[in-house]
Amino acid sequence: MSHIPEKKEAAVKIENKKAVGSIKIDSFYKAIVETIREPLLILDSDLRIIHANKSFYKVFKVNKSETIGNLIYELGNRQWDIPKLHTLLDDILIKNHQSMNFQIESNFPVIGERIMQLNVRRVIQQKKNQQLILLAIEDVTDHILVEKSLLISEEKFRRAFETARDGVLLIDKISGKIVNSNLSAQNLLNYSSDELLELKLWEIGFLRDEKQFSDANLALERKGLLNFNDVSVKTKDKTEINADVYLMDKAKVIQCNIRDITDRKLLIDELIEKEGRYHDLFNYISSGVAVYEAVEDGNDFIIKDYNPAAEKIDHKSRSEAIGRKVTDVFPGIHEITLLETFRRVWKTGQPEQHPISFYKDKNLTGWRGNFVYRLPSGEIVAVYNDLTDVKKVEARAMWLASFPELNPLMVLEIDKNNHIEYMNPAVKKQFPDIEANSKSHPFFNNISPAIKSLQKENIENTTTEVKVGINCFHRSSAVLRIVRTLEFMPMTLQLENKPN
Repeated sequence: MSHIPEKKEAAVKIENKKAVGSIKIDSFYKAIVETIREPLLILDSDLRIIHANKSFYKVFKVNKSETIGNLIYELGNRQWDIPKLHTLLDDILIKNHQSMNFQIESNFPVIGERIMQLNVRRVIQQKKNQQLILLAIEDVTDHILVEKSLLISEEKFRRAFETARDGVLLIDKISGKIVNSNLSAQNLLNYSSDELLELKLWEIGFLRDEKQFSDANLALERKGLLNFNDVSVKTKDKTEINADVYLMDKAKVIQCNIRDITDRKLLIDELIEKEGRYHDLFNYISSGVAVYEAVEDGNDFIIKDYNPAAEKIDHKSRSEAIGRKVTDVFPGIHEITLLETFRRVWKTGQPEQHPISFYKDKNLTGWRGNFVYRLPSGEIVAVYNDLTDVKKVEARAMWLASFPELNPLMVLEIDKNNHIEYMNPAVKKQFPDIEANSKSHPFFNNISPAIKSLQKENIENTTTEVKVGINCFHRSSAVLRIVRTLEFMPMTLQLENKPN
C-alpha cells in the first residue's frame, strides 16, 4: 500500500510527458531555437519544458530525459524554484509581458554556483492557437565578477587618488591637458582644481614643450613607466620645487605622480656635510676605529671600515682587514673576551667600556683599551687605543716606587706647607714621633728658607746640616718637578748621619 502514491505520481509524470510530446512546435521556431548559441527553453502554458536546444544540454550538463516534460521549477535540485521567477512567468502568461535581463543566482548541479540572466517572451502559434514561452538563458557569472572587480578597483583607485600624499595629475594622452588632479597636487602646485584643468602638462615644468610631451608619450607606450628624477616643477607663483616625477600609461590617460623632494634634498645635503665631518674625524683621530657588521646571527663580525690610526696600531692595512672576520684578523680576541663584549653590545644596544687587556697573537702583542657601541644601522663600532707604552710607564713607576721602601736612608716627601706626604720605614724607625710633631720637630728647622731657595733660584737640590738631639744629619732637599705643574710643591728630603 505504501508504494501506491509513488506509482500514481510516476503515472502522472508519464501522462504529462505524453501530453507535452503531443504539442507540436512550428519548424520555423524550432530552427531558430537550435541556431541560438545561448541555452534556450520552450515552455508550454503549464510551464513544462517542451523543447531545449543543444546549448542548454551542453551548458547545464543534462540530457533530454531529465528535461523534457518537467516543470521548469523541478529541474535539477529545484534551483529554478525561485519566488521571483514564479512571479515573472505568471505575469508573462497573464499580462502578455516580456522580460529582459532578469538575473538569478543559484547553485546548479555539476556546474556549481552561477549567475544566469534570463530573457523571457510569450509567443502564440497561430495555427494551433497554442501559448508558448521562450526562455533564453545567458551565463553572466564571469561578466558580473569582472564588473564587481572593476568597481572595487575603481573605488580603490579613487581613494588612493584622493588620499595620496604625492601630487597626482591625470593627463589626456592626445592634447596633454590636465583632466583631473588630487588635493595633494593642488596644494603642492598652489592651483585650484579648476585652474589646473586649464593647464597642459608642460606648463608646470619638467617638460619643455609639446614636442617633448609627444616624445615622452611615445616612450611611455613602449615602456609603460617613465621616471624623471630630481627635476624642477613650477608652482602658480613660478616658484620651482625639486621633485621626482613618474609618468604611467593608464589606457586613455597618463597618470603623473609628483613627489616633493625638497626636504629630502636638504636632508641629503646635511647628511653629506655630516658625513664629510665624520670622515675627517674618522681619518684623523688618533684612536683606532673599526666598524663591524654581525654575521652568523651575531656570533662573528665582519670588518666593514678601518681608519688609518687602526692600521698604525695593529700594523695591518685596510686591505688586510676589511671584508674579513674579526676572528680571522685578530685570532687572540677570544682570550681577552672582547668578542663577548661585541656580542652583548650588538644584542642589547648598550655601549660598554671593555677592560684594558693584553692582546697577543703570533703577529701582534700589546695592551688595548676598547669602547664599543652600536649604530642605528645595527653595526657596532670599537674605538680603541694602544696602551702598551702607558702600561710600561706604570710598571716602571711601580718598580721605582719600591726603592724608597727598601732604602736604608731616611726619605720624606712634604708639601710647601711642611705637611708630610710620605715617609719611608727608615724615617719611622729613626724618628717615631715625627708625624705627630711635624711642624715643631727639629728635623724641620730652617726648612722654609731651603724651599724658597729651591723655588727662587730654580735649582734642583740643596743640602744643609740639621741637628736633632745629639746627632747631626745631612738634609738633602729636591723638588719633584713632575708634579710642579699641578701646583703641588713637595720636596724629597734625604737624611744621613753626619760623621762626628
